[in-house]
Amino acid sequence: MTDQIQVGARISAIRGQSMQTQKSFSDSVGISLRALQNYEKGDRKIPADLLITICRTYDVDPYWVMEGPGTIPRKSRVGSIDTDILVKSEKLIRKLLKTTGQQIEERQRIELVAEAYQNYLNELMPREGAPASSSDGREVM
Repeated sequence: MTDQIQVGARISAIRGQSMQTQKSFSDSVGISLRALQNYEKGDRKIPADLLITICRTYDVDPYWVMEGPGTIPRKSRVGSIDTDILVKSEKLIRKLLKTTGQQIEERQRIELVAEAYQNYLNELMPREGAPASSSDGREVM
């Protein structure tokens, strides 16, 4: 089976697990019935924005959709990602690397972005038992 056919079979499995017709599934992700049929048959490559929509709508792991394994949809293991914070984190790391002139491997760059993202989230959400603070730094009761 080609990759496109496998991805199509996984899209079909997601639809089947959600017990939807092709029409209701296509409507739920904002595409035509014919487009869905073409994706499910593997006649067309699925665009990235549609993959994101399907994964978010049906809480499915995008890695599973693209790579497998198996035919039973695998739920996403992470909570939703705030793309604005992710973009800010990536820009911060890119700027840092440019400013310092450092050259690093792609995996290291991704790990730095993930770390920056997590640190930013930690600043937004105080830990259990820690007092929350207002925007001016005062403790909120």
